[in-house]
Amino acid sequence: MCCTARCTVHKRTDQRRDDADIQYIIRRMSLSARAVLAIAICVAAAAGTACNGGLLGKQYEYEEDLYLSLDGSATLVVNASVPALVALRGIELDLDPRTRLDSSRIRTAYESPVTSVTRVSPPWRRAGRRFVQIRMTVTDVRRLSEVQPFAWSQYALSVQNGHHVQNAAGSDHCPRQTGPARQAICFEQTVGASALRPGTLQNVGWNGSEIVAFRLHLPSRIIWHNSHRHESTHEHQARKYPGVGTASRRSP
Repeated sequence: MCCTARCTVHKRTDQRRDDADIQYIIRRMSLSARAVLAIAICVAAAAGTACNGGLLGKQYEYEEDLYLSLDGSATLVVNASVPALVALRGIELDLDPRTRLDSSRIRTAYESPVTSVTRVSPPWRRAGRRFVQIRMTVTDVRRLSEVQPFAWSQYALSVQNGHHVQNAAGSDHCPRQTGPARQAICFEQTVGASALRPGTLQNVGWNGSEIVAFRLHLPSRIIWHNSHRHESTHEHQARKYPGVGTASRRSP
């Protein structure tokens, strides 16, 4: 079982506007205004906590955010629990939440001739599990499947100049461009099976509601896609893996 996300984008040049000068007048606040401000700060702090997996936002067990450039280079950010890295990507890590996390082992797993790890965050905890963020640069997204943690995906990137171009796999998914010749990019990611071996899943507190997500961020306008959810300038797709729950899906 696999899922495929495809999209076509048009390259464009963004125009920047000079920022207008803004002046602020600071006056003494009354006690009542200070109380309102304190409440607002408390609410903002609570909202910020929710965005990291609280009441107002979805919680993801594993997520990849791919910030793709039109030349094929990219920045890739992985946020995942340690059990998800072990079960889904086959990285050998100690699942005991009481032990010290070996971040050097994570860095080594993601370093390659195609990727350069720029940061492995200190772990944070949610639902009794440790989570980490791995941030890296990618020289060529078409070679990303050569890196072991991303070997479950196949990537294709094609340039179109006013006519249809097949992707690297020889399939015919990208739609034919009509009208004036414009440079467009056809990107395709096909996600395959996880690295989970039958009988190796440990009890890490999963209840079947955990979500795995793949997001694509593009610097240009998306003119066609087949994702089940389309949010502004990126594609979002989630799916179920053995031991991890099913993500909700909506039509575009």
